[in-house]
Amino acid sequence: MQQGDLSMDTPREIMDAASDALERGYTKYAPAAGYPELRNAVAKKLRDYNQIDLDPETQILITQGSTEALYLAVNALLDPGEEAIIPAPYYPPYDSLIKASGATPRYVGATEDEGWLPAPKAIEKAVNKRTRALLINTPNNPTGTVYPRKYLEDIGRTAIDHDLPILSDEAYEALVFDGAEHVSPMSIPSMRDNAIGLFSFSKTFAMTGWRLGYLCGPEEFIKRAGTIHNLVLAHVSSHIQIAGLRALQGWDRFSAPIVRELDERRRTLVDELNTLDGMSCKLPQGTFYVFPNFRDAAPGLTSQELADRFLQAGVGSSPGTFFGSGGDGYQRLSYSKVGIPQIVEGVKRMKRVIAQYASAGPLEN
Repeated sequence: MQQGDLSMDTPREIMDAASDALERGYTKYAPAAGYPELRNAVAKKLRDYNQIDLDPETQILITQGSTEALYLAVNALLDPGEEAIIPAPYYPPYDSLIKASGATPRYVGATEDEGWLPAPKAIEKAVNKRTRALLINTPNNPTGTVYPRKYLEDIGRTAIDHDLPILSDEAYEALVFDGAEHVSPMSIPSMRDNAIGLFSFSKTFAMTGWRLGYLCGPEEFIKRAGTIHNLVLAHVSSHIQIAGLRALQGWDRFSAPIVRELDERRRTLVDELNTLDGMSCKLPQGTFYVFPNFRDAAPGLTSQELADRFLQAGVGSSPGTFFGSGGDGYQRLSYSKVGIPQIVEGVKRMKRVIAQYASAGPLEN
């Protein structure tokens, strides 16, 4: 339950579209920004699903996954010595990519009691003369938090007041549950000129290995990002783009079964985890992760030490500290690759680990 991949296969129609594209000669160079028909389909999806109206010619760039989109955004916006604010807990590559650009990540932490949402005033306090961007992730990896519209408007005011772009990683946009609403910052009128969207096909369509995504934003920003993209990649593979086109044409049909299956796994995992003595796990509204609190279940163990013990029992997890210092005492567990029987068995093994630790007590130094 460690890796954020999906057990489901890519829908057959999408795979067939890629095979058919190869047969039809999609083996040559493609436009650097992506095929016009794919960018038009992205624009339609953004209008219909995200309530964002963009020019597909100048405001959409097809990328090799949302990771490349993030790389392009960071390098188009940040110079060495500048800073980007990141709410914590956070996805670890944010830290690495910002540092690789020569810039510095500046973290603003939140607690579970705050719903893993850093106070808008804390974000504003973190802004200084070197700050050039605010990077958010909703739905959030690792916590599963879905940022409410009101919260986005509140932090958006800080971004507008300080003329800061908001980089919004929305890779998990389709994976929301219990009536939660995914809101793209770009859909909020006051934030349109400040917001940049990073999107992925991976989670919505079980296309993690295809490496396909897109970057959206103001025309001048996309032009800068496109220059870097052209130099480091040239373009996304031609037949992969055609597969992406078919995926977008069947958005609801392809994504709905994935979301239904993940919802059942989510509920099962949370219910099972909450049977462990001293363990607390809230039901997340999005992604395919849970972020349970093990502090009272295994007092005296760090997140890494507990993860090591789980691994010895055959259960993979990610220590909460991988996602920032505020994650100590937590573990990130993914239910994307495991079915219900594996979830039940995995929690049984975790329960045995905790029971063995409780009976033995903390090791003496």
